[in-house]
Amino acid sequence: MTKTYSISREIGIDAGHRVSTHGSVCANLHGHRYRILAHVVAIEVQTQGVQAAMVVDFGFLKELMKARIDHVCDHGMIMYAEDPWLPKLLSSGISLDDIKQKLAAAPHVAIDEIPGVQTKLCVVPFVPTAEKLAEWWFGELAEDVVKLSHDCARLHAVEVWETPNCQATFSPGGAVEELLRGRGVG
Repeated sequence: MTKTYSISREIGIDAGHRVSTHGSVCANLHGHRYRILAHVVAIEVQTQGVQAAMVVDFGFLKELMKARIDHVCDHGMIMYAEDPWLPKLLSSGISLDDIKQKLAAAPHVAIDEIPGVQTKLCVVPFVPTAEKLAEWWFGELAEDVVKLSHDCARLHAVEVWETPNCQATFSPGGAVEELLRGRGVG
């Protein structure tokens, strides 16, 4: 049996979204106080530097989450690129075709300078459900967790709480197995 270490870090953001494909009230524009938890796993702690005896420093993980999630989405609106309401939210200087072209090369497009309006709009290539947000944010954090940990740890899962009673988790699985392979085990 392989021993493992794991840590978790939580941040909160306030953001709006719309589940345009939903058959009920979630098809309306609405917002949540999202709780986002990143779960990191390792089979050994770091042995040197400022993170010695740690999987990843909690503060370093917090800063990463703030840069990749909070900065992009907090106090903003997250919209699906194919949402029929999206054109109504765009200024005349921004075209839907331009947004879709940018999405082909990036996980999201941030639109934060609509003339005359203070807004933060994040356009994504998926319906922004809790499940898909968890998957997106996992992708935003995973590579940097490896770098932060000097290759000692992997992001295991991201949980997204939309309400105190509703939570979704994304994990591609295999984090511990990947670490073991990297050490020549398994």
